[in-house]
Amino acid sequence: EKPRALVLLADGSVRRFSGRVAAKQFGYGFVSSNDLRFDAFFGRNSANSDIWESLSRGCNVSFSLGFTFRGPIALDIARLV
Repeated sequence: EKPRALVLLADGSVRRFSGRVAAKQFGYGFVSSNDLRFDAFFGRNSANSDIWESLSRGCNVSFSLGFTFRGPIALDIARLV
């Protein structure tokens, strides 16, 4: 499902959040962040295939946040070192 809205900064750029992978299953997972009071869903297409394979529970990541009719969704996930 495509996001209906993104979290933007005042200058119009997309805000990036940092957080950790809270759970990862086959094809999807959830990411949590200290900046957010909720976990955001992410699907396999939210990260490129190299990053997807390296993600596991507890990995530090950065992501942008979108909203769908089903709830918040993490987009453009990048692994932090």
